[in-house]
Amino acid sequence: MQVLPAPILRRFIRHYLFLDCPEAWGSPLCFFPDGHPAVVFSMESPLYQDQAKMHPFPRTFAYGAITTPRYIYAGERLTLAIAVFHPHGLSAFFNIPASDLVDQFAPWPEVKGNPFDVNTLNAYFISRMRGNVNSLVEQAVDFIANNKGTNSVAQLMRHTGLSQRQIERQFHETIGLGPKRLGNIVRVSAFLKNLKQAPNDTLTSLALDSGFFDQAHLIREFKKTTGITPLHYKRDARPLALNLIRLSGSYNFPA
Repeated sequence: MQVLPAPILRRFIRHYLFLDCPEAWGSPLCFFPDGHPAVVFSMESPLYQDQAKMHPFPRTFAYGAITTPRYIYAGERLTLAIAVFHPHGLSAFFNIPASDLVDQFAPWPEVKGNPFDVNTLNAYFISRMRGNVNSLVEQAVDFIANNKGTNSVAQLMRHTGLSQRQIERQFHETIGLGPKRLGNIVRVSAFLKNLKQAPNDTLTSLALDSGFFDQAHLIREFKKTTGITPLHYKRDARPLALNLIRLSGSYNFPA
């Protein structure tokens, strides 16, 4: 279930996501880049980084931009409250460059109260705001999202009035990724949304509608982002969220 945050937080937080999946017990999960950092509150039991469950994630943790697919393992019950940020949003809560959080999972102070209560989450994040976001980066992110990641850096330069060097520097400081990498991730996300809406369409049709040059281009970028091919995704994936999936037993996960 997705719920919008309080209006004052919507420049930073895209939505709250609540997951309660008892059937995910012991299941390996694939978690892959979607361009959105997040803060995760694990309720019933922790998530683990390994199948042997020797290395748990913190009960509450934040992650920045993710560049490669990760495999995580649920404990006794998968019950999560997740604050999903806009690509630039976490910078309003951290006083460090976003590049320091790329592919990192950082412990985060636990919320006092029930994280499944929206009012509790709103109060929690409002109290932790440290500043504002870079408005030019915010404008650039909106431009990329509206174009489904198909825009060029030159178009982004014209839209923002920044040089390529300025764009790259400000993106890495605020988001942790360059605009081209973010655009590729946004394009894969656009494909996943199109696939959900039209699951019987051909991959070629969906690829073109999502801004890819052809099916081969889709397969290459999709596998780079998710670790699997679009066909494997259609056959084996059981989505819990856009970038969090269970895969059937026919798929070989890493240990």
